[in-house]
Amino acid sequence: MTYLRTLTPIERSAWRWTLWNEKAMEDIQSQANRRVVRYEDFCAGPARAARHLFDFCGLSWQSQTEQFLVDSSGKDDSAYYSVYKDSSQAATTWRKRLSAENIEKILAITTKSLPGALYPP
Repeated sequence: MTYLRTLTPIERSAWRWTLWNEKAMEDIQSQANRRVVRYEDFCAGPARAARHLFDFCGLSWQSQTEQFLVDSSGKDDSAYYSVYKDSSQAATTWRKRLSAENIEKILAITTKSLPGALYPP
């Protein structure tokens, strides 16, 4: 517990992310009906990624679903809770807002974990 008190807020957040995601991934590891999706991969092609998930779940794909994903992920509304966000920017914003030093601290914590393995250097 003393160790955690010495960490910066960024490092504590990295540990929180790592522990929550590690637990979730361990809990579903033996499940045949699971799918792990990286946020960045979904943002790279929202309609494509959603369609794969629909197929995985046995759901039918509708053209209006695809149109909504195309419309909502291709433009940016500055409102905090808006669903209209440029997904390619949303996925990388943290790398632009954080200093190289803080990114290094985050990666030092997350890299050796199960979820961190989804993000090779």
